[in-house]
Amino acid sequence: TYDNVFIRKSSDILLSGNVCYKGERDNQPKYGLNIARSCCRITVRDSISEDSGVTGDVHYEATDV
Repeated sequence: TYDNVFIRKSSDILLSGNVCYKGERDNQPKYGLNIARSCCRITVRDSISEDSGVTGDVHYEATDV
């Protein structure tokens, strides 16, 4: 897996109650949550990232997250 959650080309997104954990061996994600530049109006609420990615837990490319 590349990401636990990956969102692109979207708007008006509500992420609520997500739990992201690191995978095992070859299935380790790069990010727990990855939001692409083509997204806008993103709300993240009550999400848990427990050491979920080998690079970082959350990656934002969007400009108005």
